[in-house]
Amino acid sequence: MHKYWHRTWGRLAGAIRDNELRVEYMGASVRNTIHVNYVMSAVLAGLGGALAAVSVGHIDPEMSYWTHFRGVVFVAILAGTGNVLAPFLGAFIFETIRSFAYEYSPTPGRWRSAPPCCW
Repeated sequence: MHKYWHRTWGRLAGAIRDNELRVEYMGASVRNTIHVNYVMSAVLAGLGGALAAVSVGHIDPEMSYWTHFRGVVFVAILAGTGNVLAPFLGAFIFETIRSFAYEYSPTPGRWRSAPPCCW
């Protein structure tokens, strides 16, 4: 991804985000660039799904719901989009916090659940 973002289509993606009309005036095709970016996104999503299938061992339709992978969403929010290595750092921080919370929790799994209603 680092190489992709530093090549023509990657640099055009940032320029398109800032000013789409200016990119068209410069002679680059906004439509083709957006198309290539969507294809790259689909390839990476498919690769991520394949890696999830290999690591979990099976795939259910229920796994496509976003709360099943809420850790990935939290890592994306925690890491931000400033750098290609940011998700790796965010995942490391998230897993470190999760393992410490699991280790020092009095009841395993209790730290993730909501408190019981007492009313």
